[in-house]
Parts: sequence; C-alpha cells; structure tokens
Amino acid sequence: MKQHEDSTEHVAAQLDAELRESGVLAAGFRWKRLDGGRTNRVWLLENGDRRASLVCRLFLNDRGTPLFPNLPHAEVTAFGALAGTGLAPELYWHGETGKGRCLIYRACLGQTWQSGVRGVAHCLARLHRQRMPRGLRRIGTSPADLIAEGMRMLNGLTIPERETLLACQPRPSPVSPGPDAFLHGDPVPGNIVMTAGGAVLIDWQCPGIGDPVHDLAIFLSPAMQTLGRGAALTMAERSDCLQSYGDPAVAARYEISEAAFTWHMACYCTWRMAHGHADYAPALAAELHRLNQLR
Repeated sequence: MKQHEDSTEHVAAQLDAELRESGVLAAGFRWKRLDGGRTNRVWLLENGDRRASLVCRLFLNDRGTPLFPNLPHAEVTAFGALAGTGLAPELYWHGETGKGRCLIYRACLGQTWQSGVRGVAHCLARLHRQRMPRGLRRIGTSPADLIAEGMRMLNGLTIPERETLLACQPRPSPVSPGPDAFLHGDPVPGNIVMTAGGAVLIDWQCPGIGDPVHDLAIFLSPAMQTLGRGAALTMAERSDCLQSYGDPAVAARYEISEAAFTWHMACYCTWRMAHGHADYAPALAAELHRLNQLR
C-alpha cells in the first residue's frame, strides 16, 4: 500500500510499534489524529500527563504547493535555530521510519489562535530579529516577483476563476526591498498556538529567508483567515497588527505591496480549487473582495 492510501489508524499503529521498538517512545501513548494539517499527517500523543504530550508529524511525499513547499529538513533546521526562544515547540526526535520521515516535538499547552492580533504581531517581530540559519529557501516578496509567481500558478488552469484573475491583475508598484529576516513562511491561524507565555509558531515545514512583509502578508491574508477561523480580519485588526509589529518601514512596504500580495494569494486559491480543493472558494472570494477594495 502507498503511504497516502493507508488508513490513519493503521499508520499510527505501525509508527507506534516502530518507535517503541527503537526506544524513541515509551509504551502507553495514545495516538489522536489532529485536524487542520493540509499537507502532512499529524497526531497528538497522550499518556495521561498533559505536560508530557507530544506531536508527531509524518511527512507525505508530493504534498507541497507553489506557496507552501513541504521541506522536512528545513523544519529541523528551524527547530534547532529557535531552541530555547519560546517561538517554536521543543524538538523531541526526528528521523526516517518505515512509513516515511517523522518529526516529533513537545506539544504546546494552549489554544489555536482565533483572535487578538497583538500577540501574533509581537511573536513575528521577535522571530524576524532572530539569527538566520543557513540553508533555508529564499522567498521573493517584490510585487514583480509576486505577480510572476501568480502567473505561473495560473498557467495551464482551465477553471473560470482564472480569467477573473487575469482581468484584475494589478500593476506592480516599485518598492525598495527590506533587510532579510528569518521567516516562518506559513503563519496562518492554525499554525499559531496561544500559550501562557505568548504565541508559539508550529508547523515549520516551509521556513525561509526574506523580507518580513511575507509573514505579515500571510497572516493578514483574508483567504488564510477565512480558511483558518471562518472570517477575514477587520480593518481595525489589520491596522492594529501592523502597528503592533513595531516597524513602520515594514508596514509601509506591506501597504505598497498589498495589492500584489492579495492578487498572488487569489491565484493560489484558484490553483488549489483547480486541484480539487473546493473549500478554497470562500477564501478566494474573501481575497477578491479585498482586492476590489484596493483598486
């Protein structure tokens, strides 16, 4: 059986047996499949002591997308670089298994983010001040880069939404690039856990190096907010986030580039819909609504 065809219960049982036999895990963990992971399989491992709970991520082959690649080695690099900062969970183990590459980290005691943008803005600002590890991908953020990548996503698609996007493609505005920073790459609501110590970023499968506006644009994206919690941020929340981030230059670059970021995300939603993910339709509608506001 191929990896993605195995039942969740069967895969969990095989992983549990293999990891116990190799001494990675003790006996007695209960494996609970976690919802929300759109790329890999994720389980919560519980043994009765909430503080000892773990999260296991099984990386699936060929599940990366144009916007969010699936890079297990980069995730390990990110965990190592952020050890002790509180910005990422504590890495427990990583390695190859009979079912594929796995990464296990200590579960964060908290709730998936739903509201309150200031804590997220402060978390991203702290991350972007961290020392950048070597070997991460470079993420382009100029309006020209975003529009070019959006066109690559639209090429070959046949769904009607493609024509809508081609008709409303924005003209790229010139903007001077900012200094490079350590980027999470995917700070959507489901990848932010609010703990007693503040926001913690999880799911580091596609970190990178580039302008901090990338992470802010992903978090502020109406599409990603709609997918993650059912509604886009209000204008007041968007403004509060940018102000709380604490760097007017970053906020200014985002505002200049926002139309390109918005169109780029709309292209991504269209690409996902063309590849069988109908749940991206409301996300696309939210992104197009914002794009119309910006025109």
